[in-house]
Amino acid sequence: MKKYRLSLIITTFNQPEFLDLTLASAEAQTFKGFEVLVADDGSDKRTGAIVKKYSHLNLKHVWHKDKGYRKAVILNKAVNTASSDYLVFIDHDCLLHRDFLHYHYKYREAGCFLAGRRVELGKIITQKILKEKINSRSLEKMSRELRKSCFKKDSSNFHRAFPVENKILRKIAGWNRVGDIQGSNLSLYKKDLIEVNGFNEDLKNYWGEDGDLFLRLRNSRFSIKSVKNLAVQYHLFHKRLPPDKKMMKWYYDSVENDYTYRICKNGLKKIRKTDTPVFTLSILIIIISPSRRNALTRYIKIHALHLN
Repeated sequence: MKKYRLSLIITTFNQPEFLDLTLASAEAQTFKGFEVLVADDGSDKRTGAIVKKYSHLNLKHVWHKDKGYRKAVILNKAVNTASSDYLVFIDHDCLLHRDFLHYHYKYREAGCFLAGRRVELGKIITQKILKEKINSRSLEKMSRELRKSCFKKDSSNFHRAFPVENKILRKIAGWNRVGDIQGSNLSLYKKDLIEVNGFNEDLKNYWGEDGDLFLRLRNSRFSIKSVKNLAVQYHLFHKRLPPDKKMMKWYYDSVENDYTYRICKNGLKKIRKTDTPVFTLSILIIIISPSRRNALTRYIKIHALHLN
């Protein structure tokens, strides 16, 4: 299997027009030597046709049957399929600046997860982009039109449209800090994601995967690192589903009060009820006398089988 420098994972569900433009922006990256994984939560054949259009890219279509909202499940499948040690996550509605992957890769760091933000494109300019098939390279040259769109309050966050590396300017503007993550602009080492057990597959309503992952990363040994105004992306306008209110309340409460949640039970690995007791008893085996270790080990194994 060929080893790539990074794996770009794009989540999608029945938005082939958006995915087409997003894949075009991936194709235009200055960074080379990466693979693309389309993490498809059960889209119809239209998405398959778009994926085939970009088959010349190092592209894998990771798909499962539509059984409702299962974004976390398909993300974990894509993570398991990825052949690179470094993962970058975006959504199908995000057009990438040509240097997007370059900055994620350049600023990667062991023990850190990188988080960026996005320019929010409005309804009017999004319709123009879709109608005229405007790619991200052309969008970068439309600064006057984008500024005008923001002035008319169609789009927002125009200031995020330009990569700035100067450390002093970044500190003054506050671009060197970011509070949490958005799943559409996130990167980290695969081994670090595995350590917190990937995405939480118990989350089956819209909104929450990002926050749940952020808490586990924060509560572990990992630090957040800002790529705001470095890894630039443009978010296409669309109607959004209402967020899960219970999940929102849990998340914001947990941000303030919970520093113990580190691993989800239903993620890349399915953690059984017996996993923790067996681990605890295994520690006891080490400290008891050698003559009793074998008998206690056999007891633990038999007991675990009965619990399962």
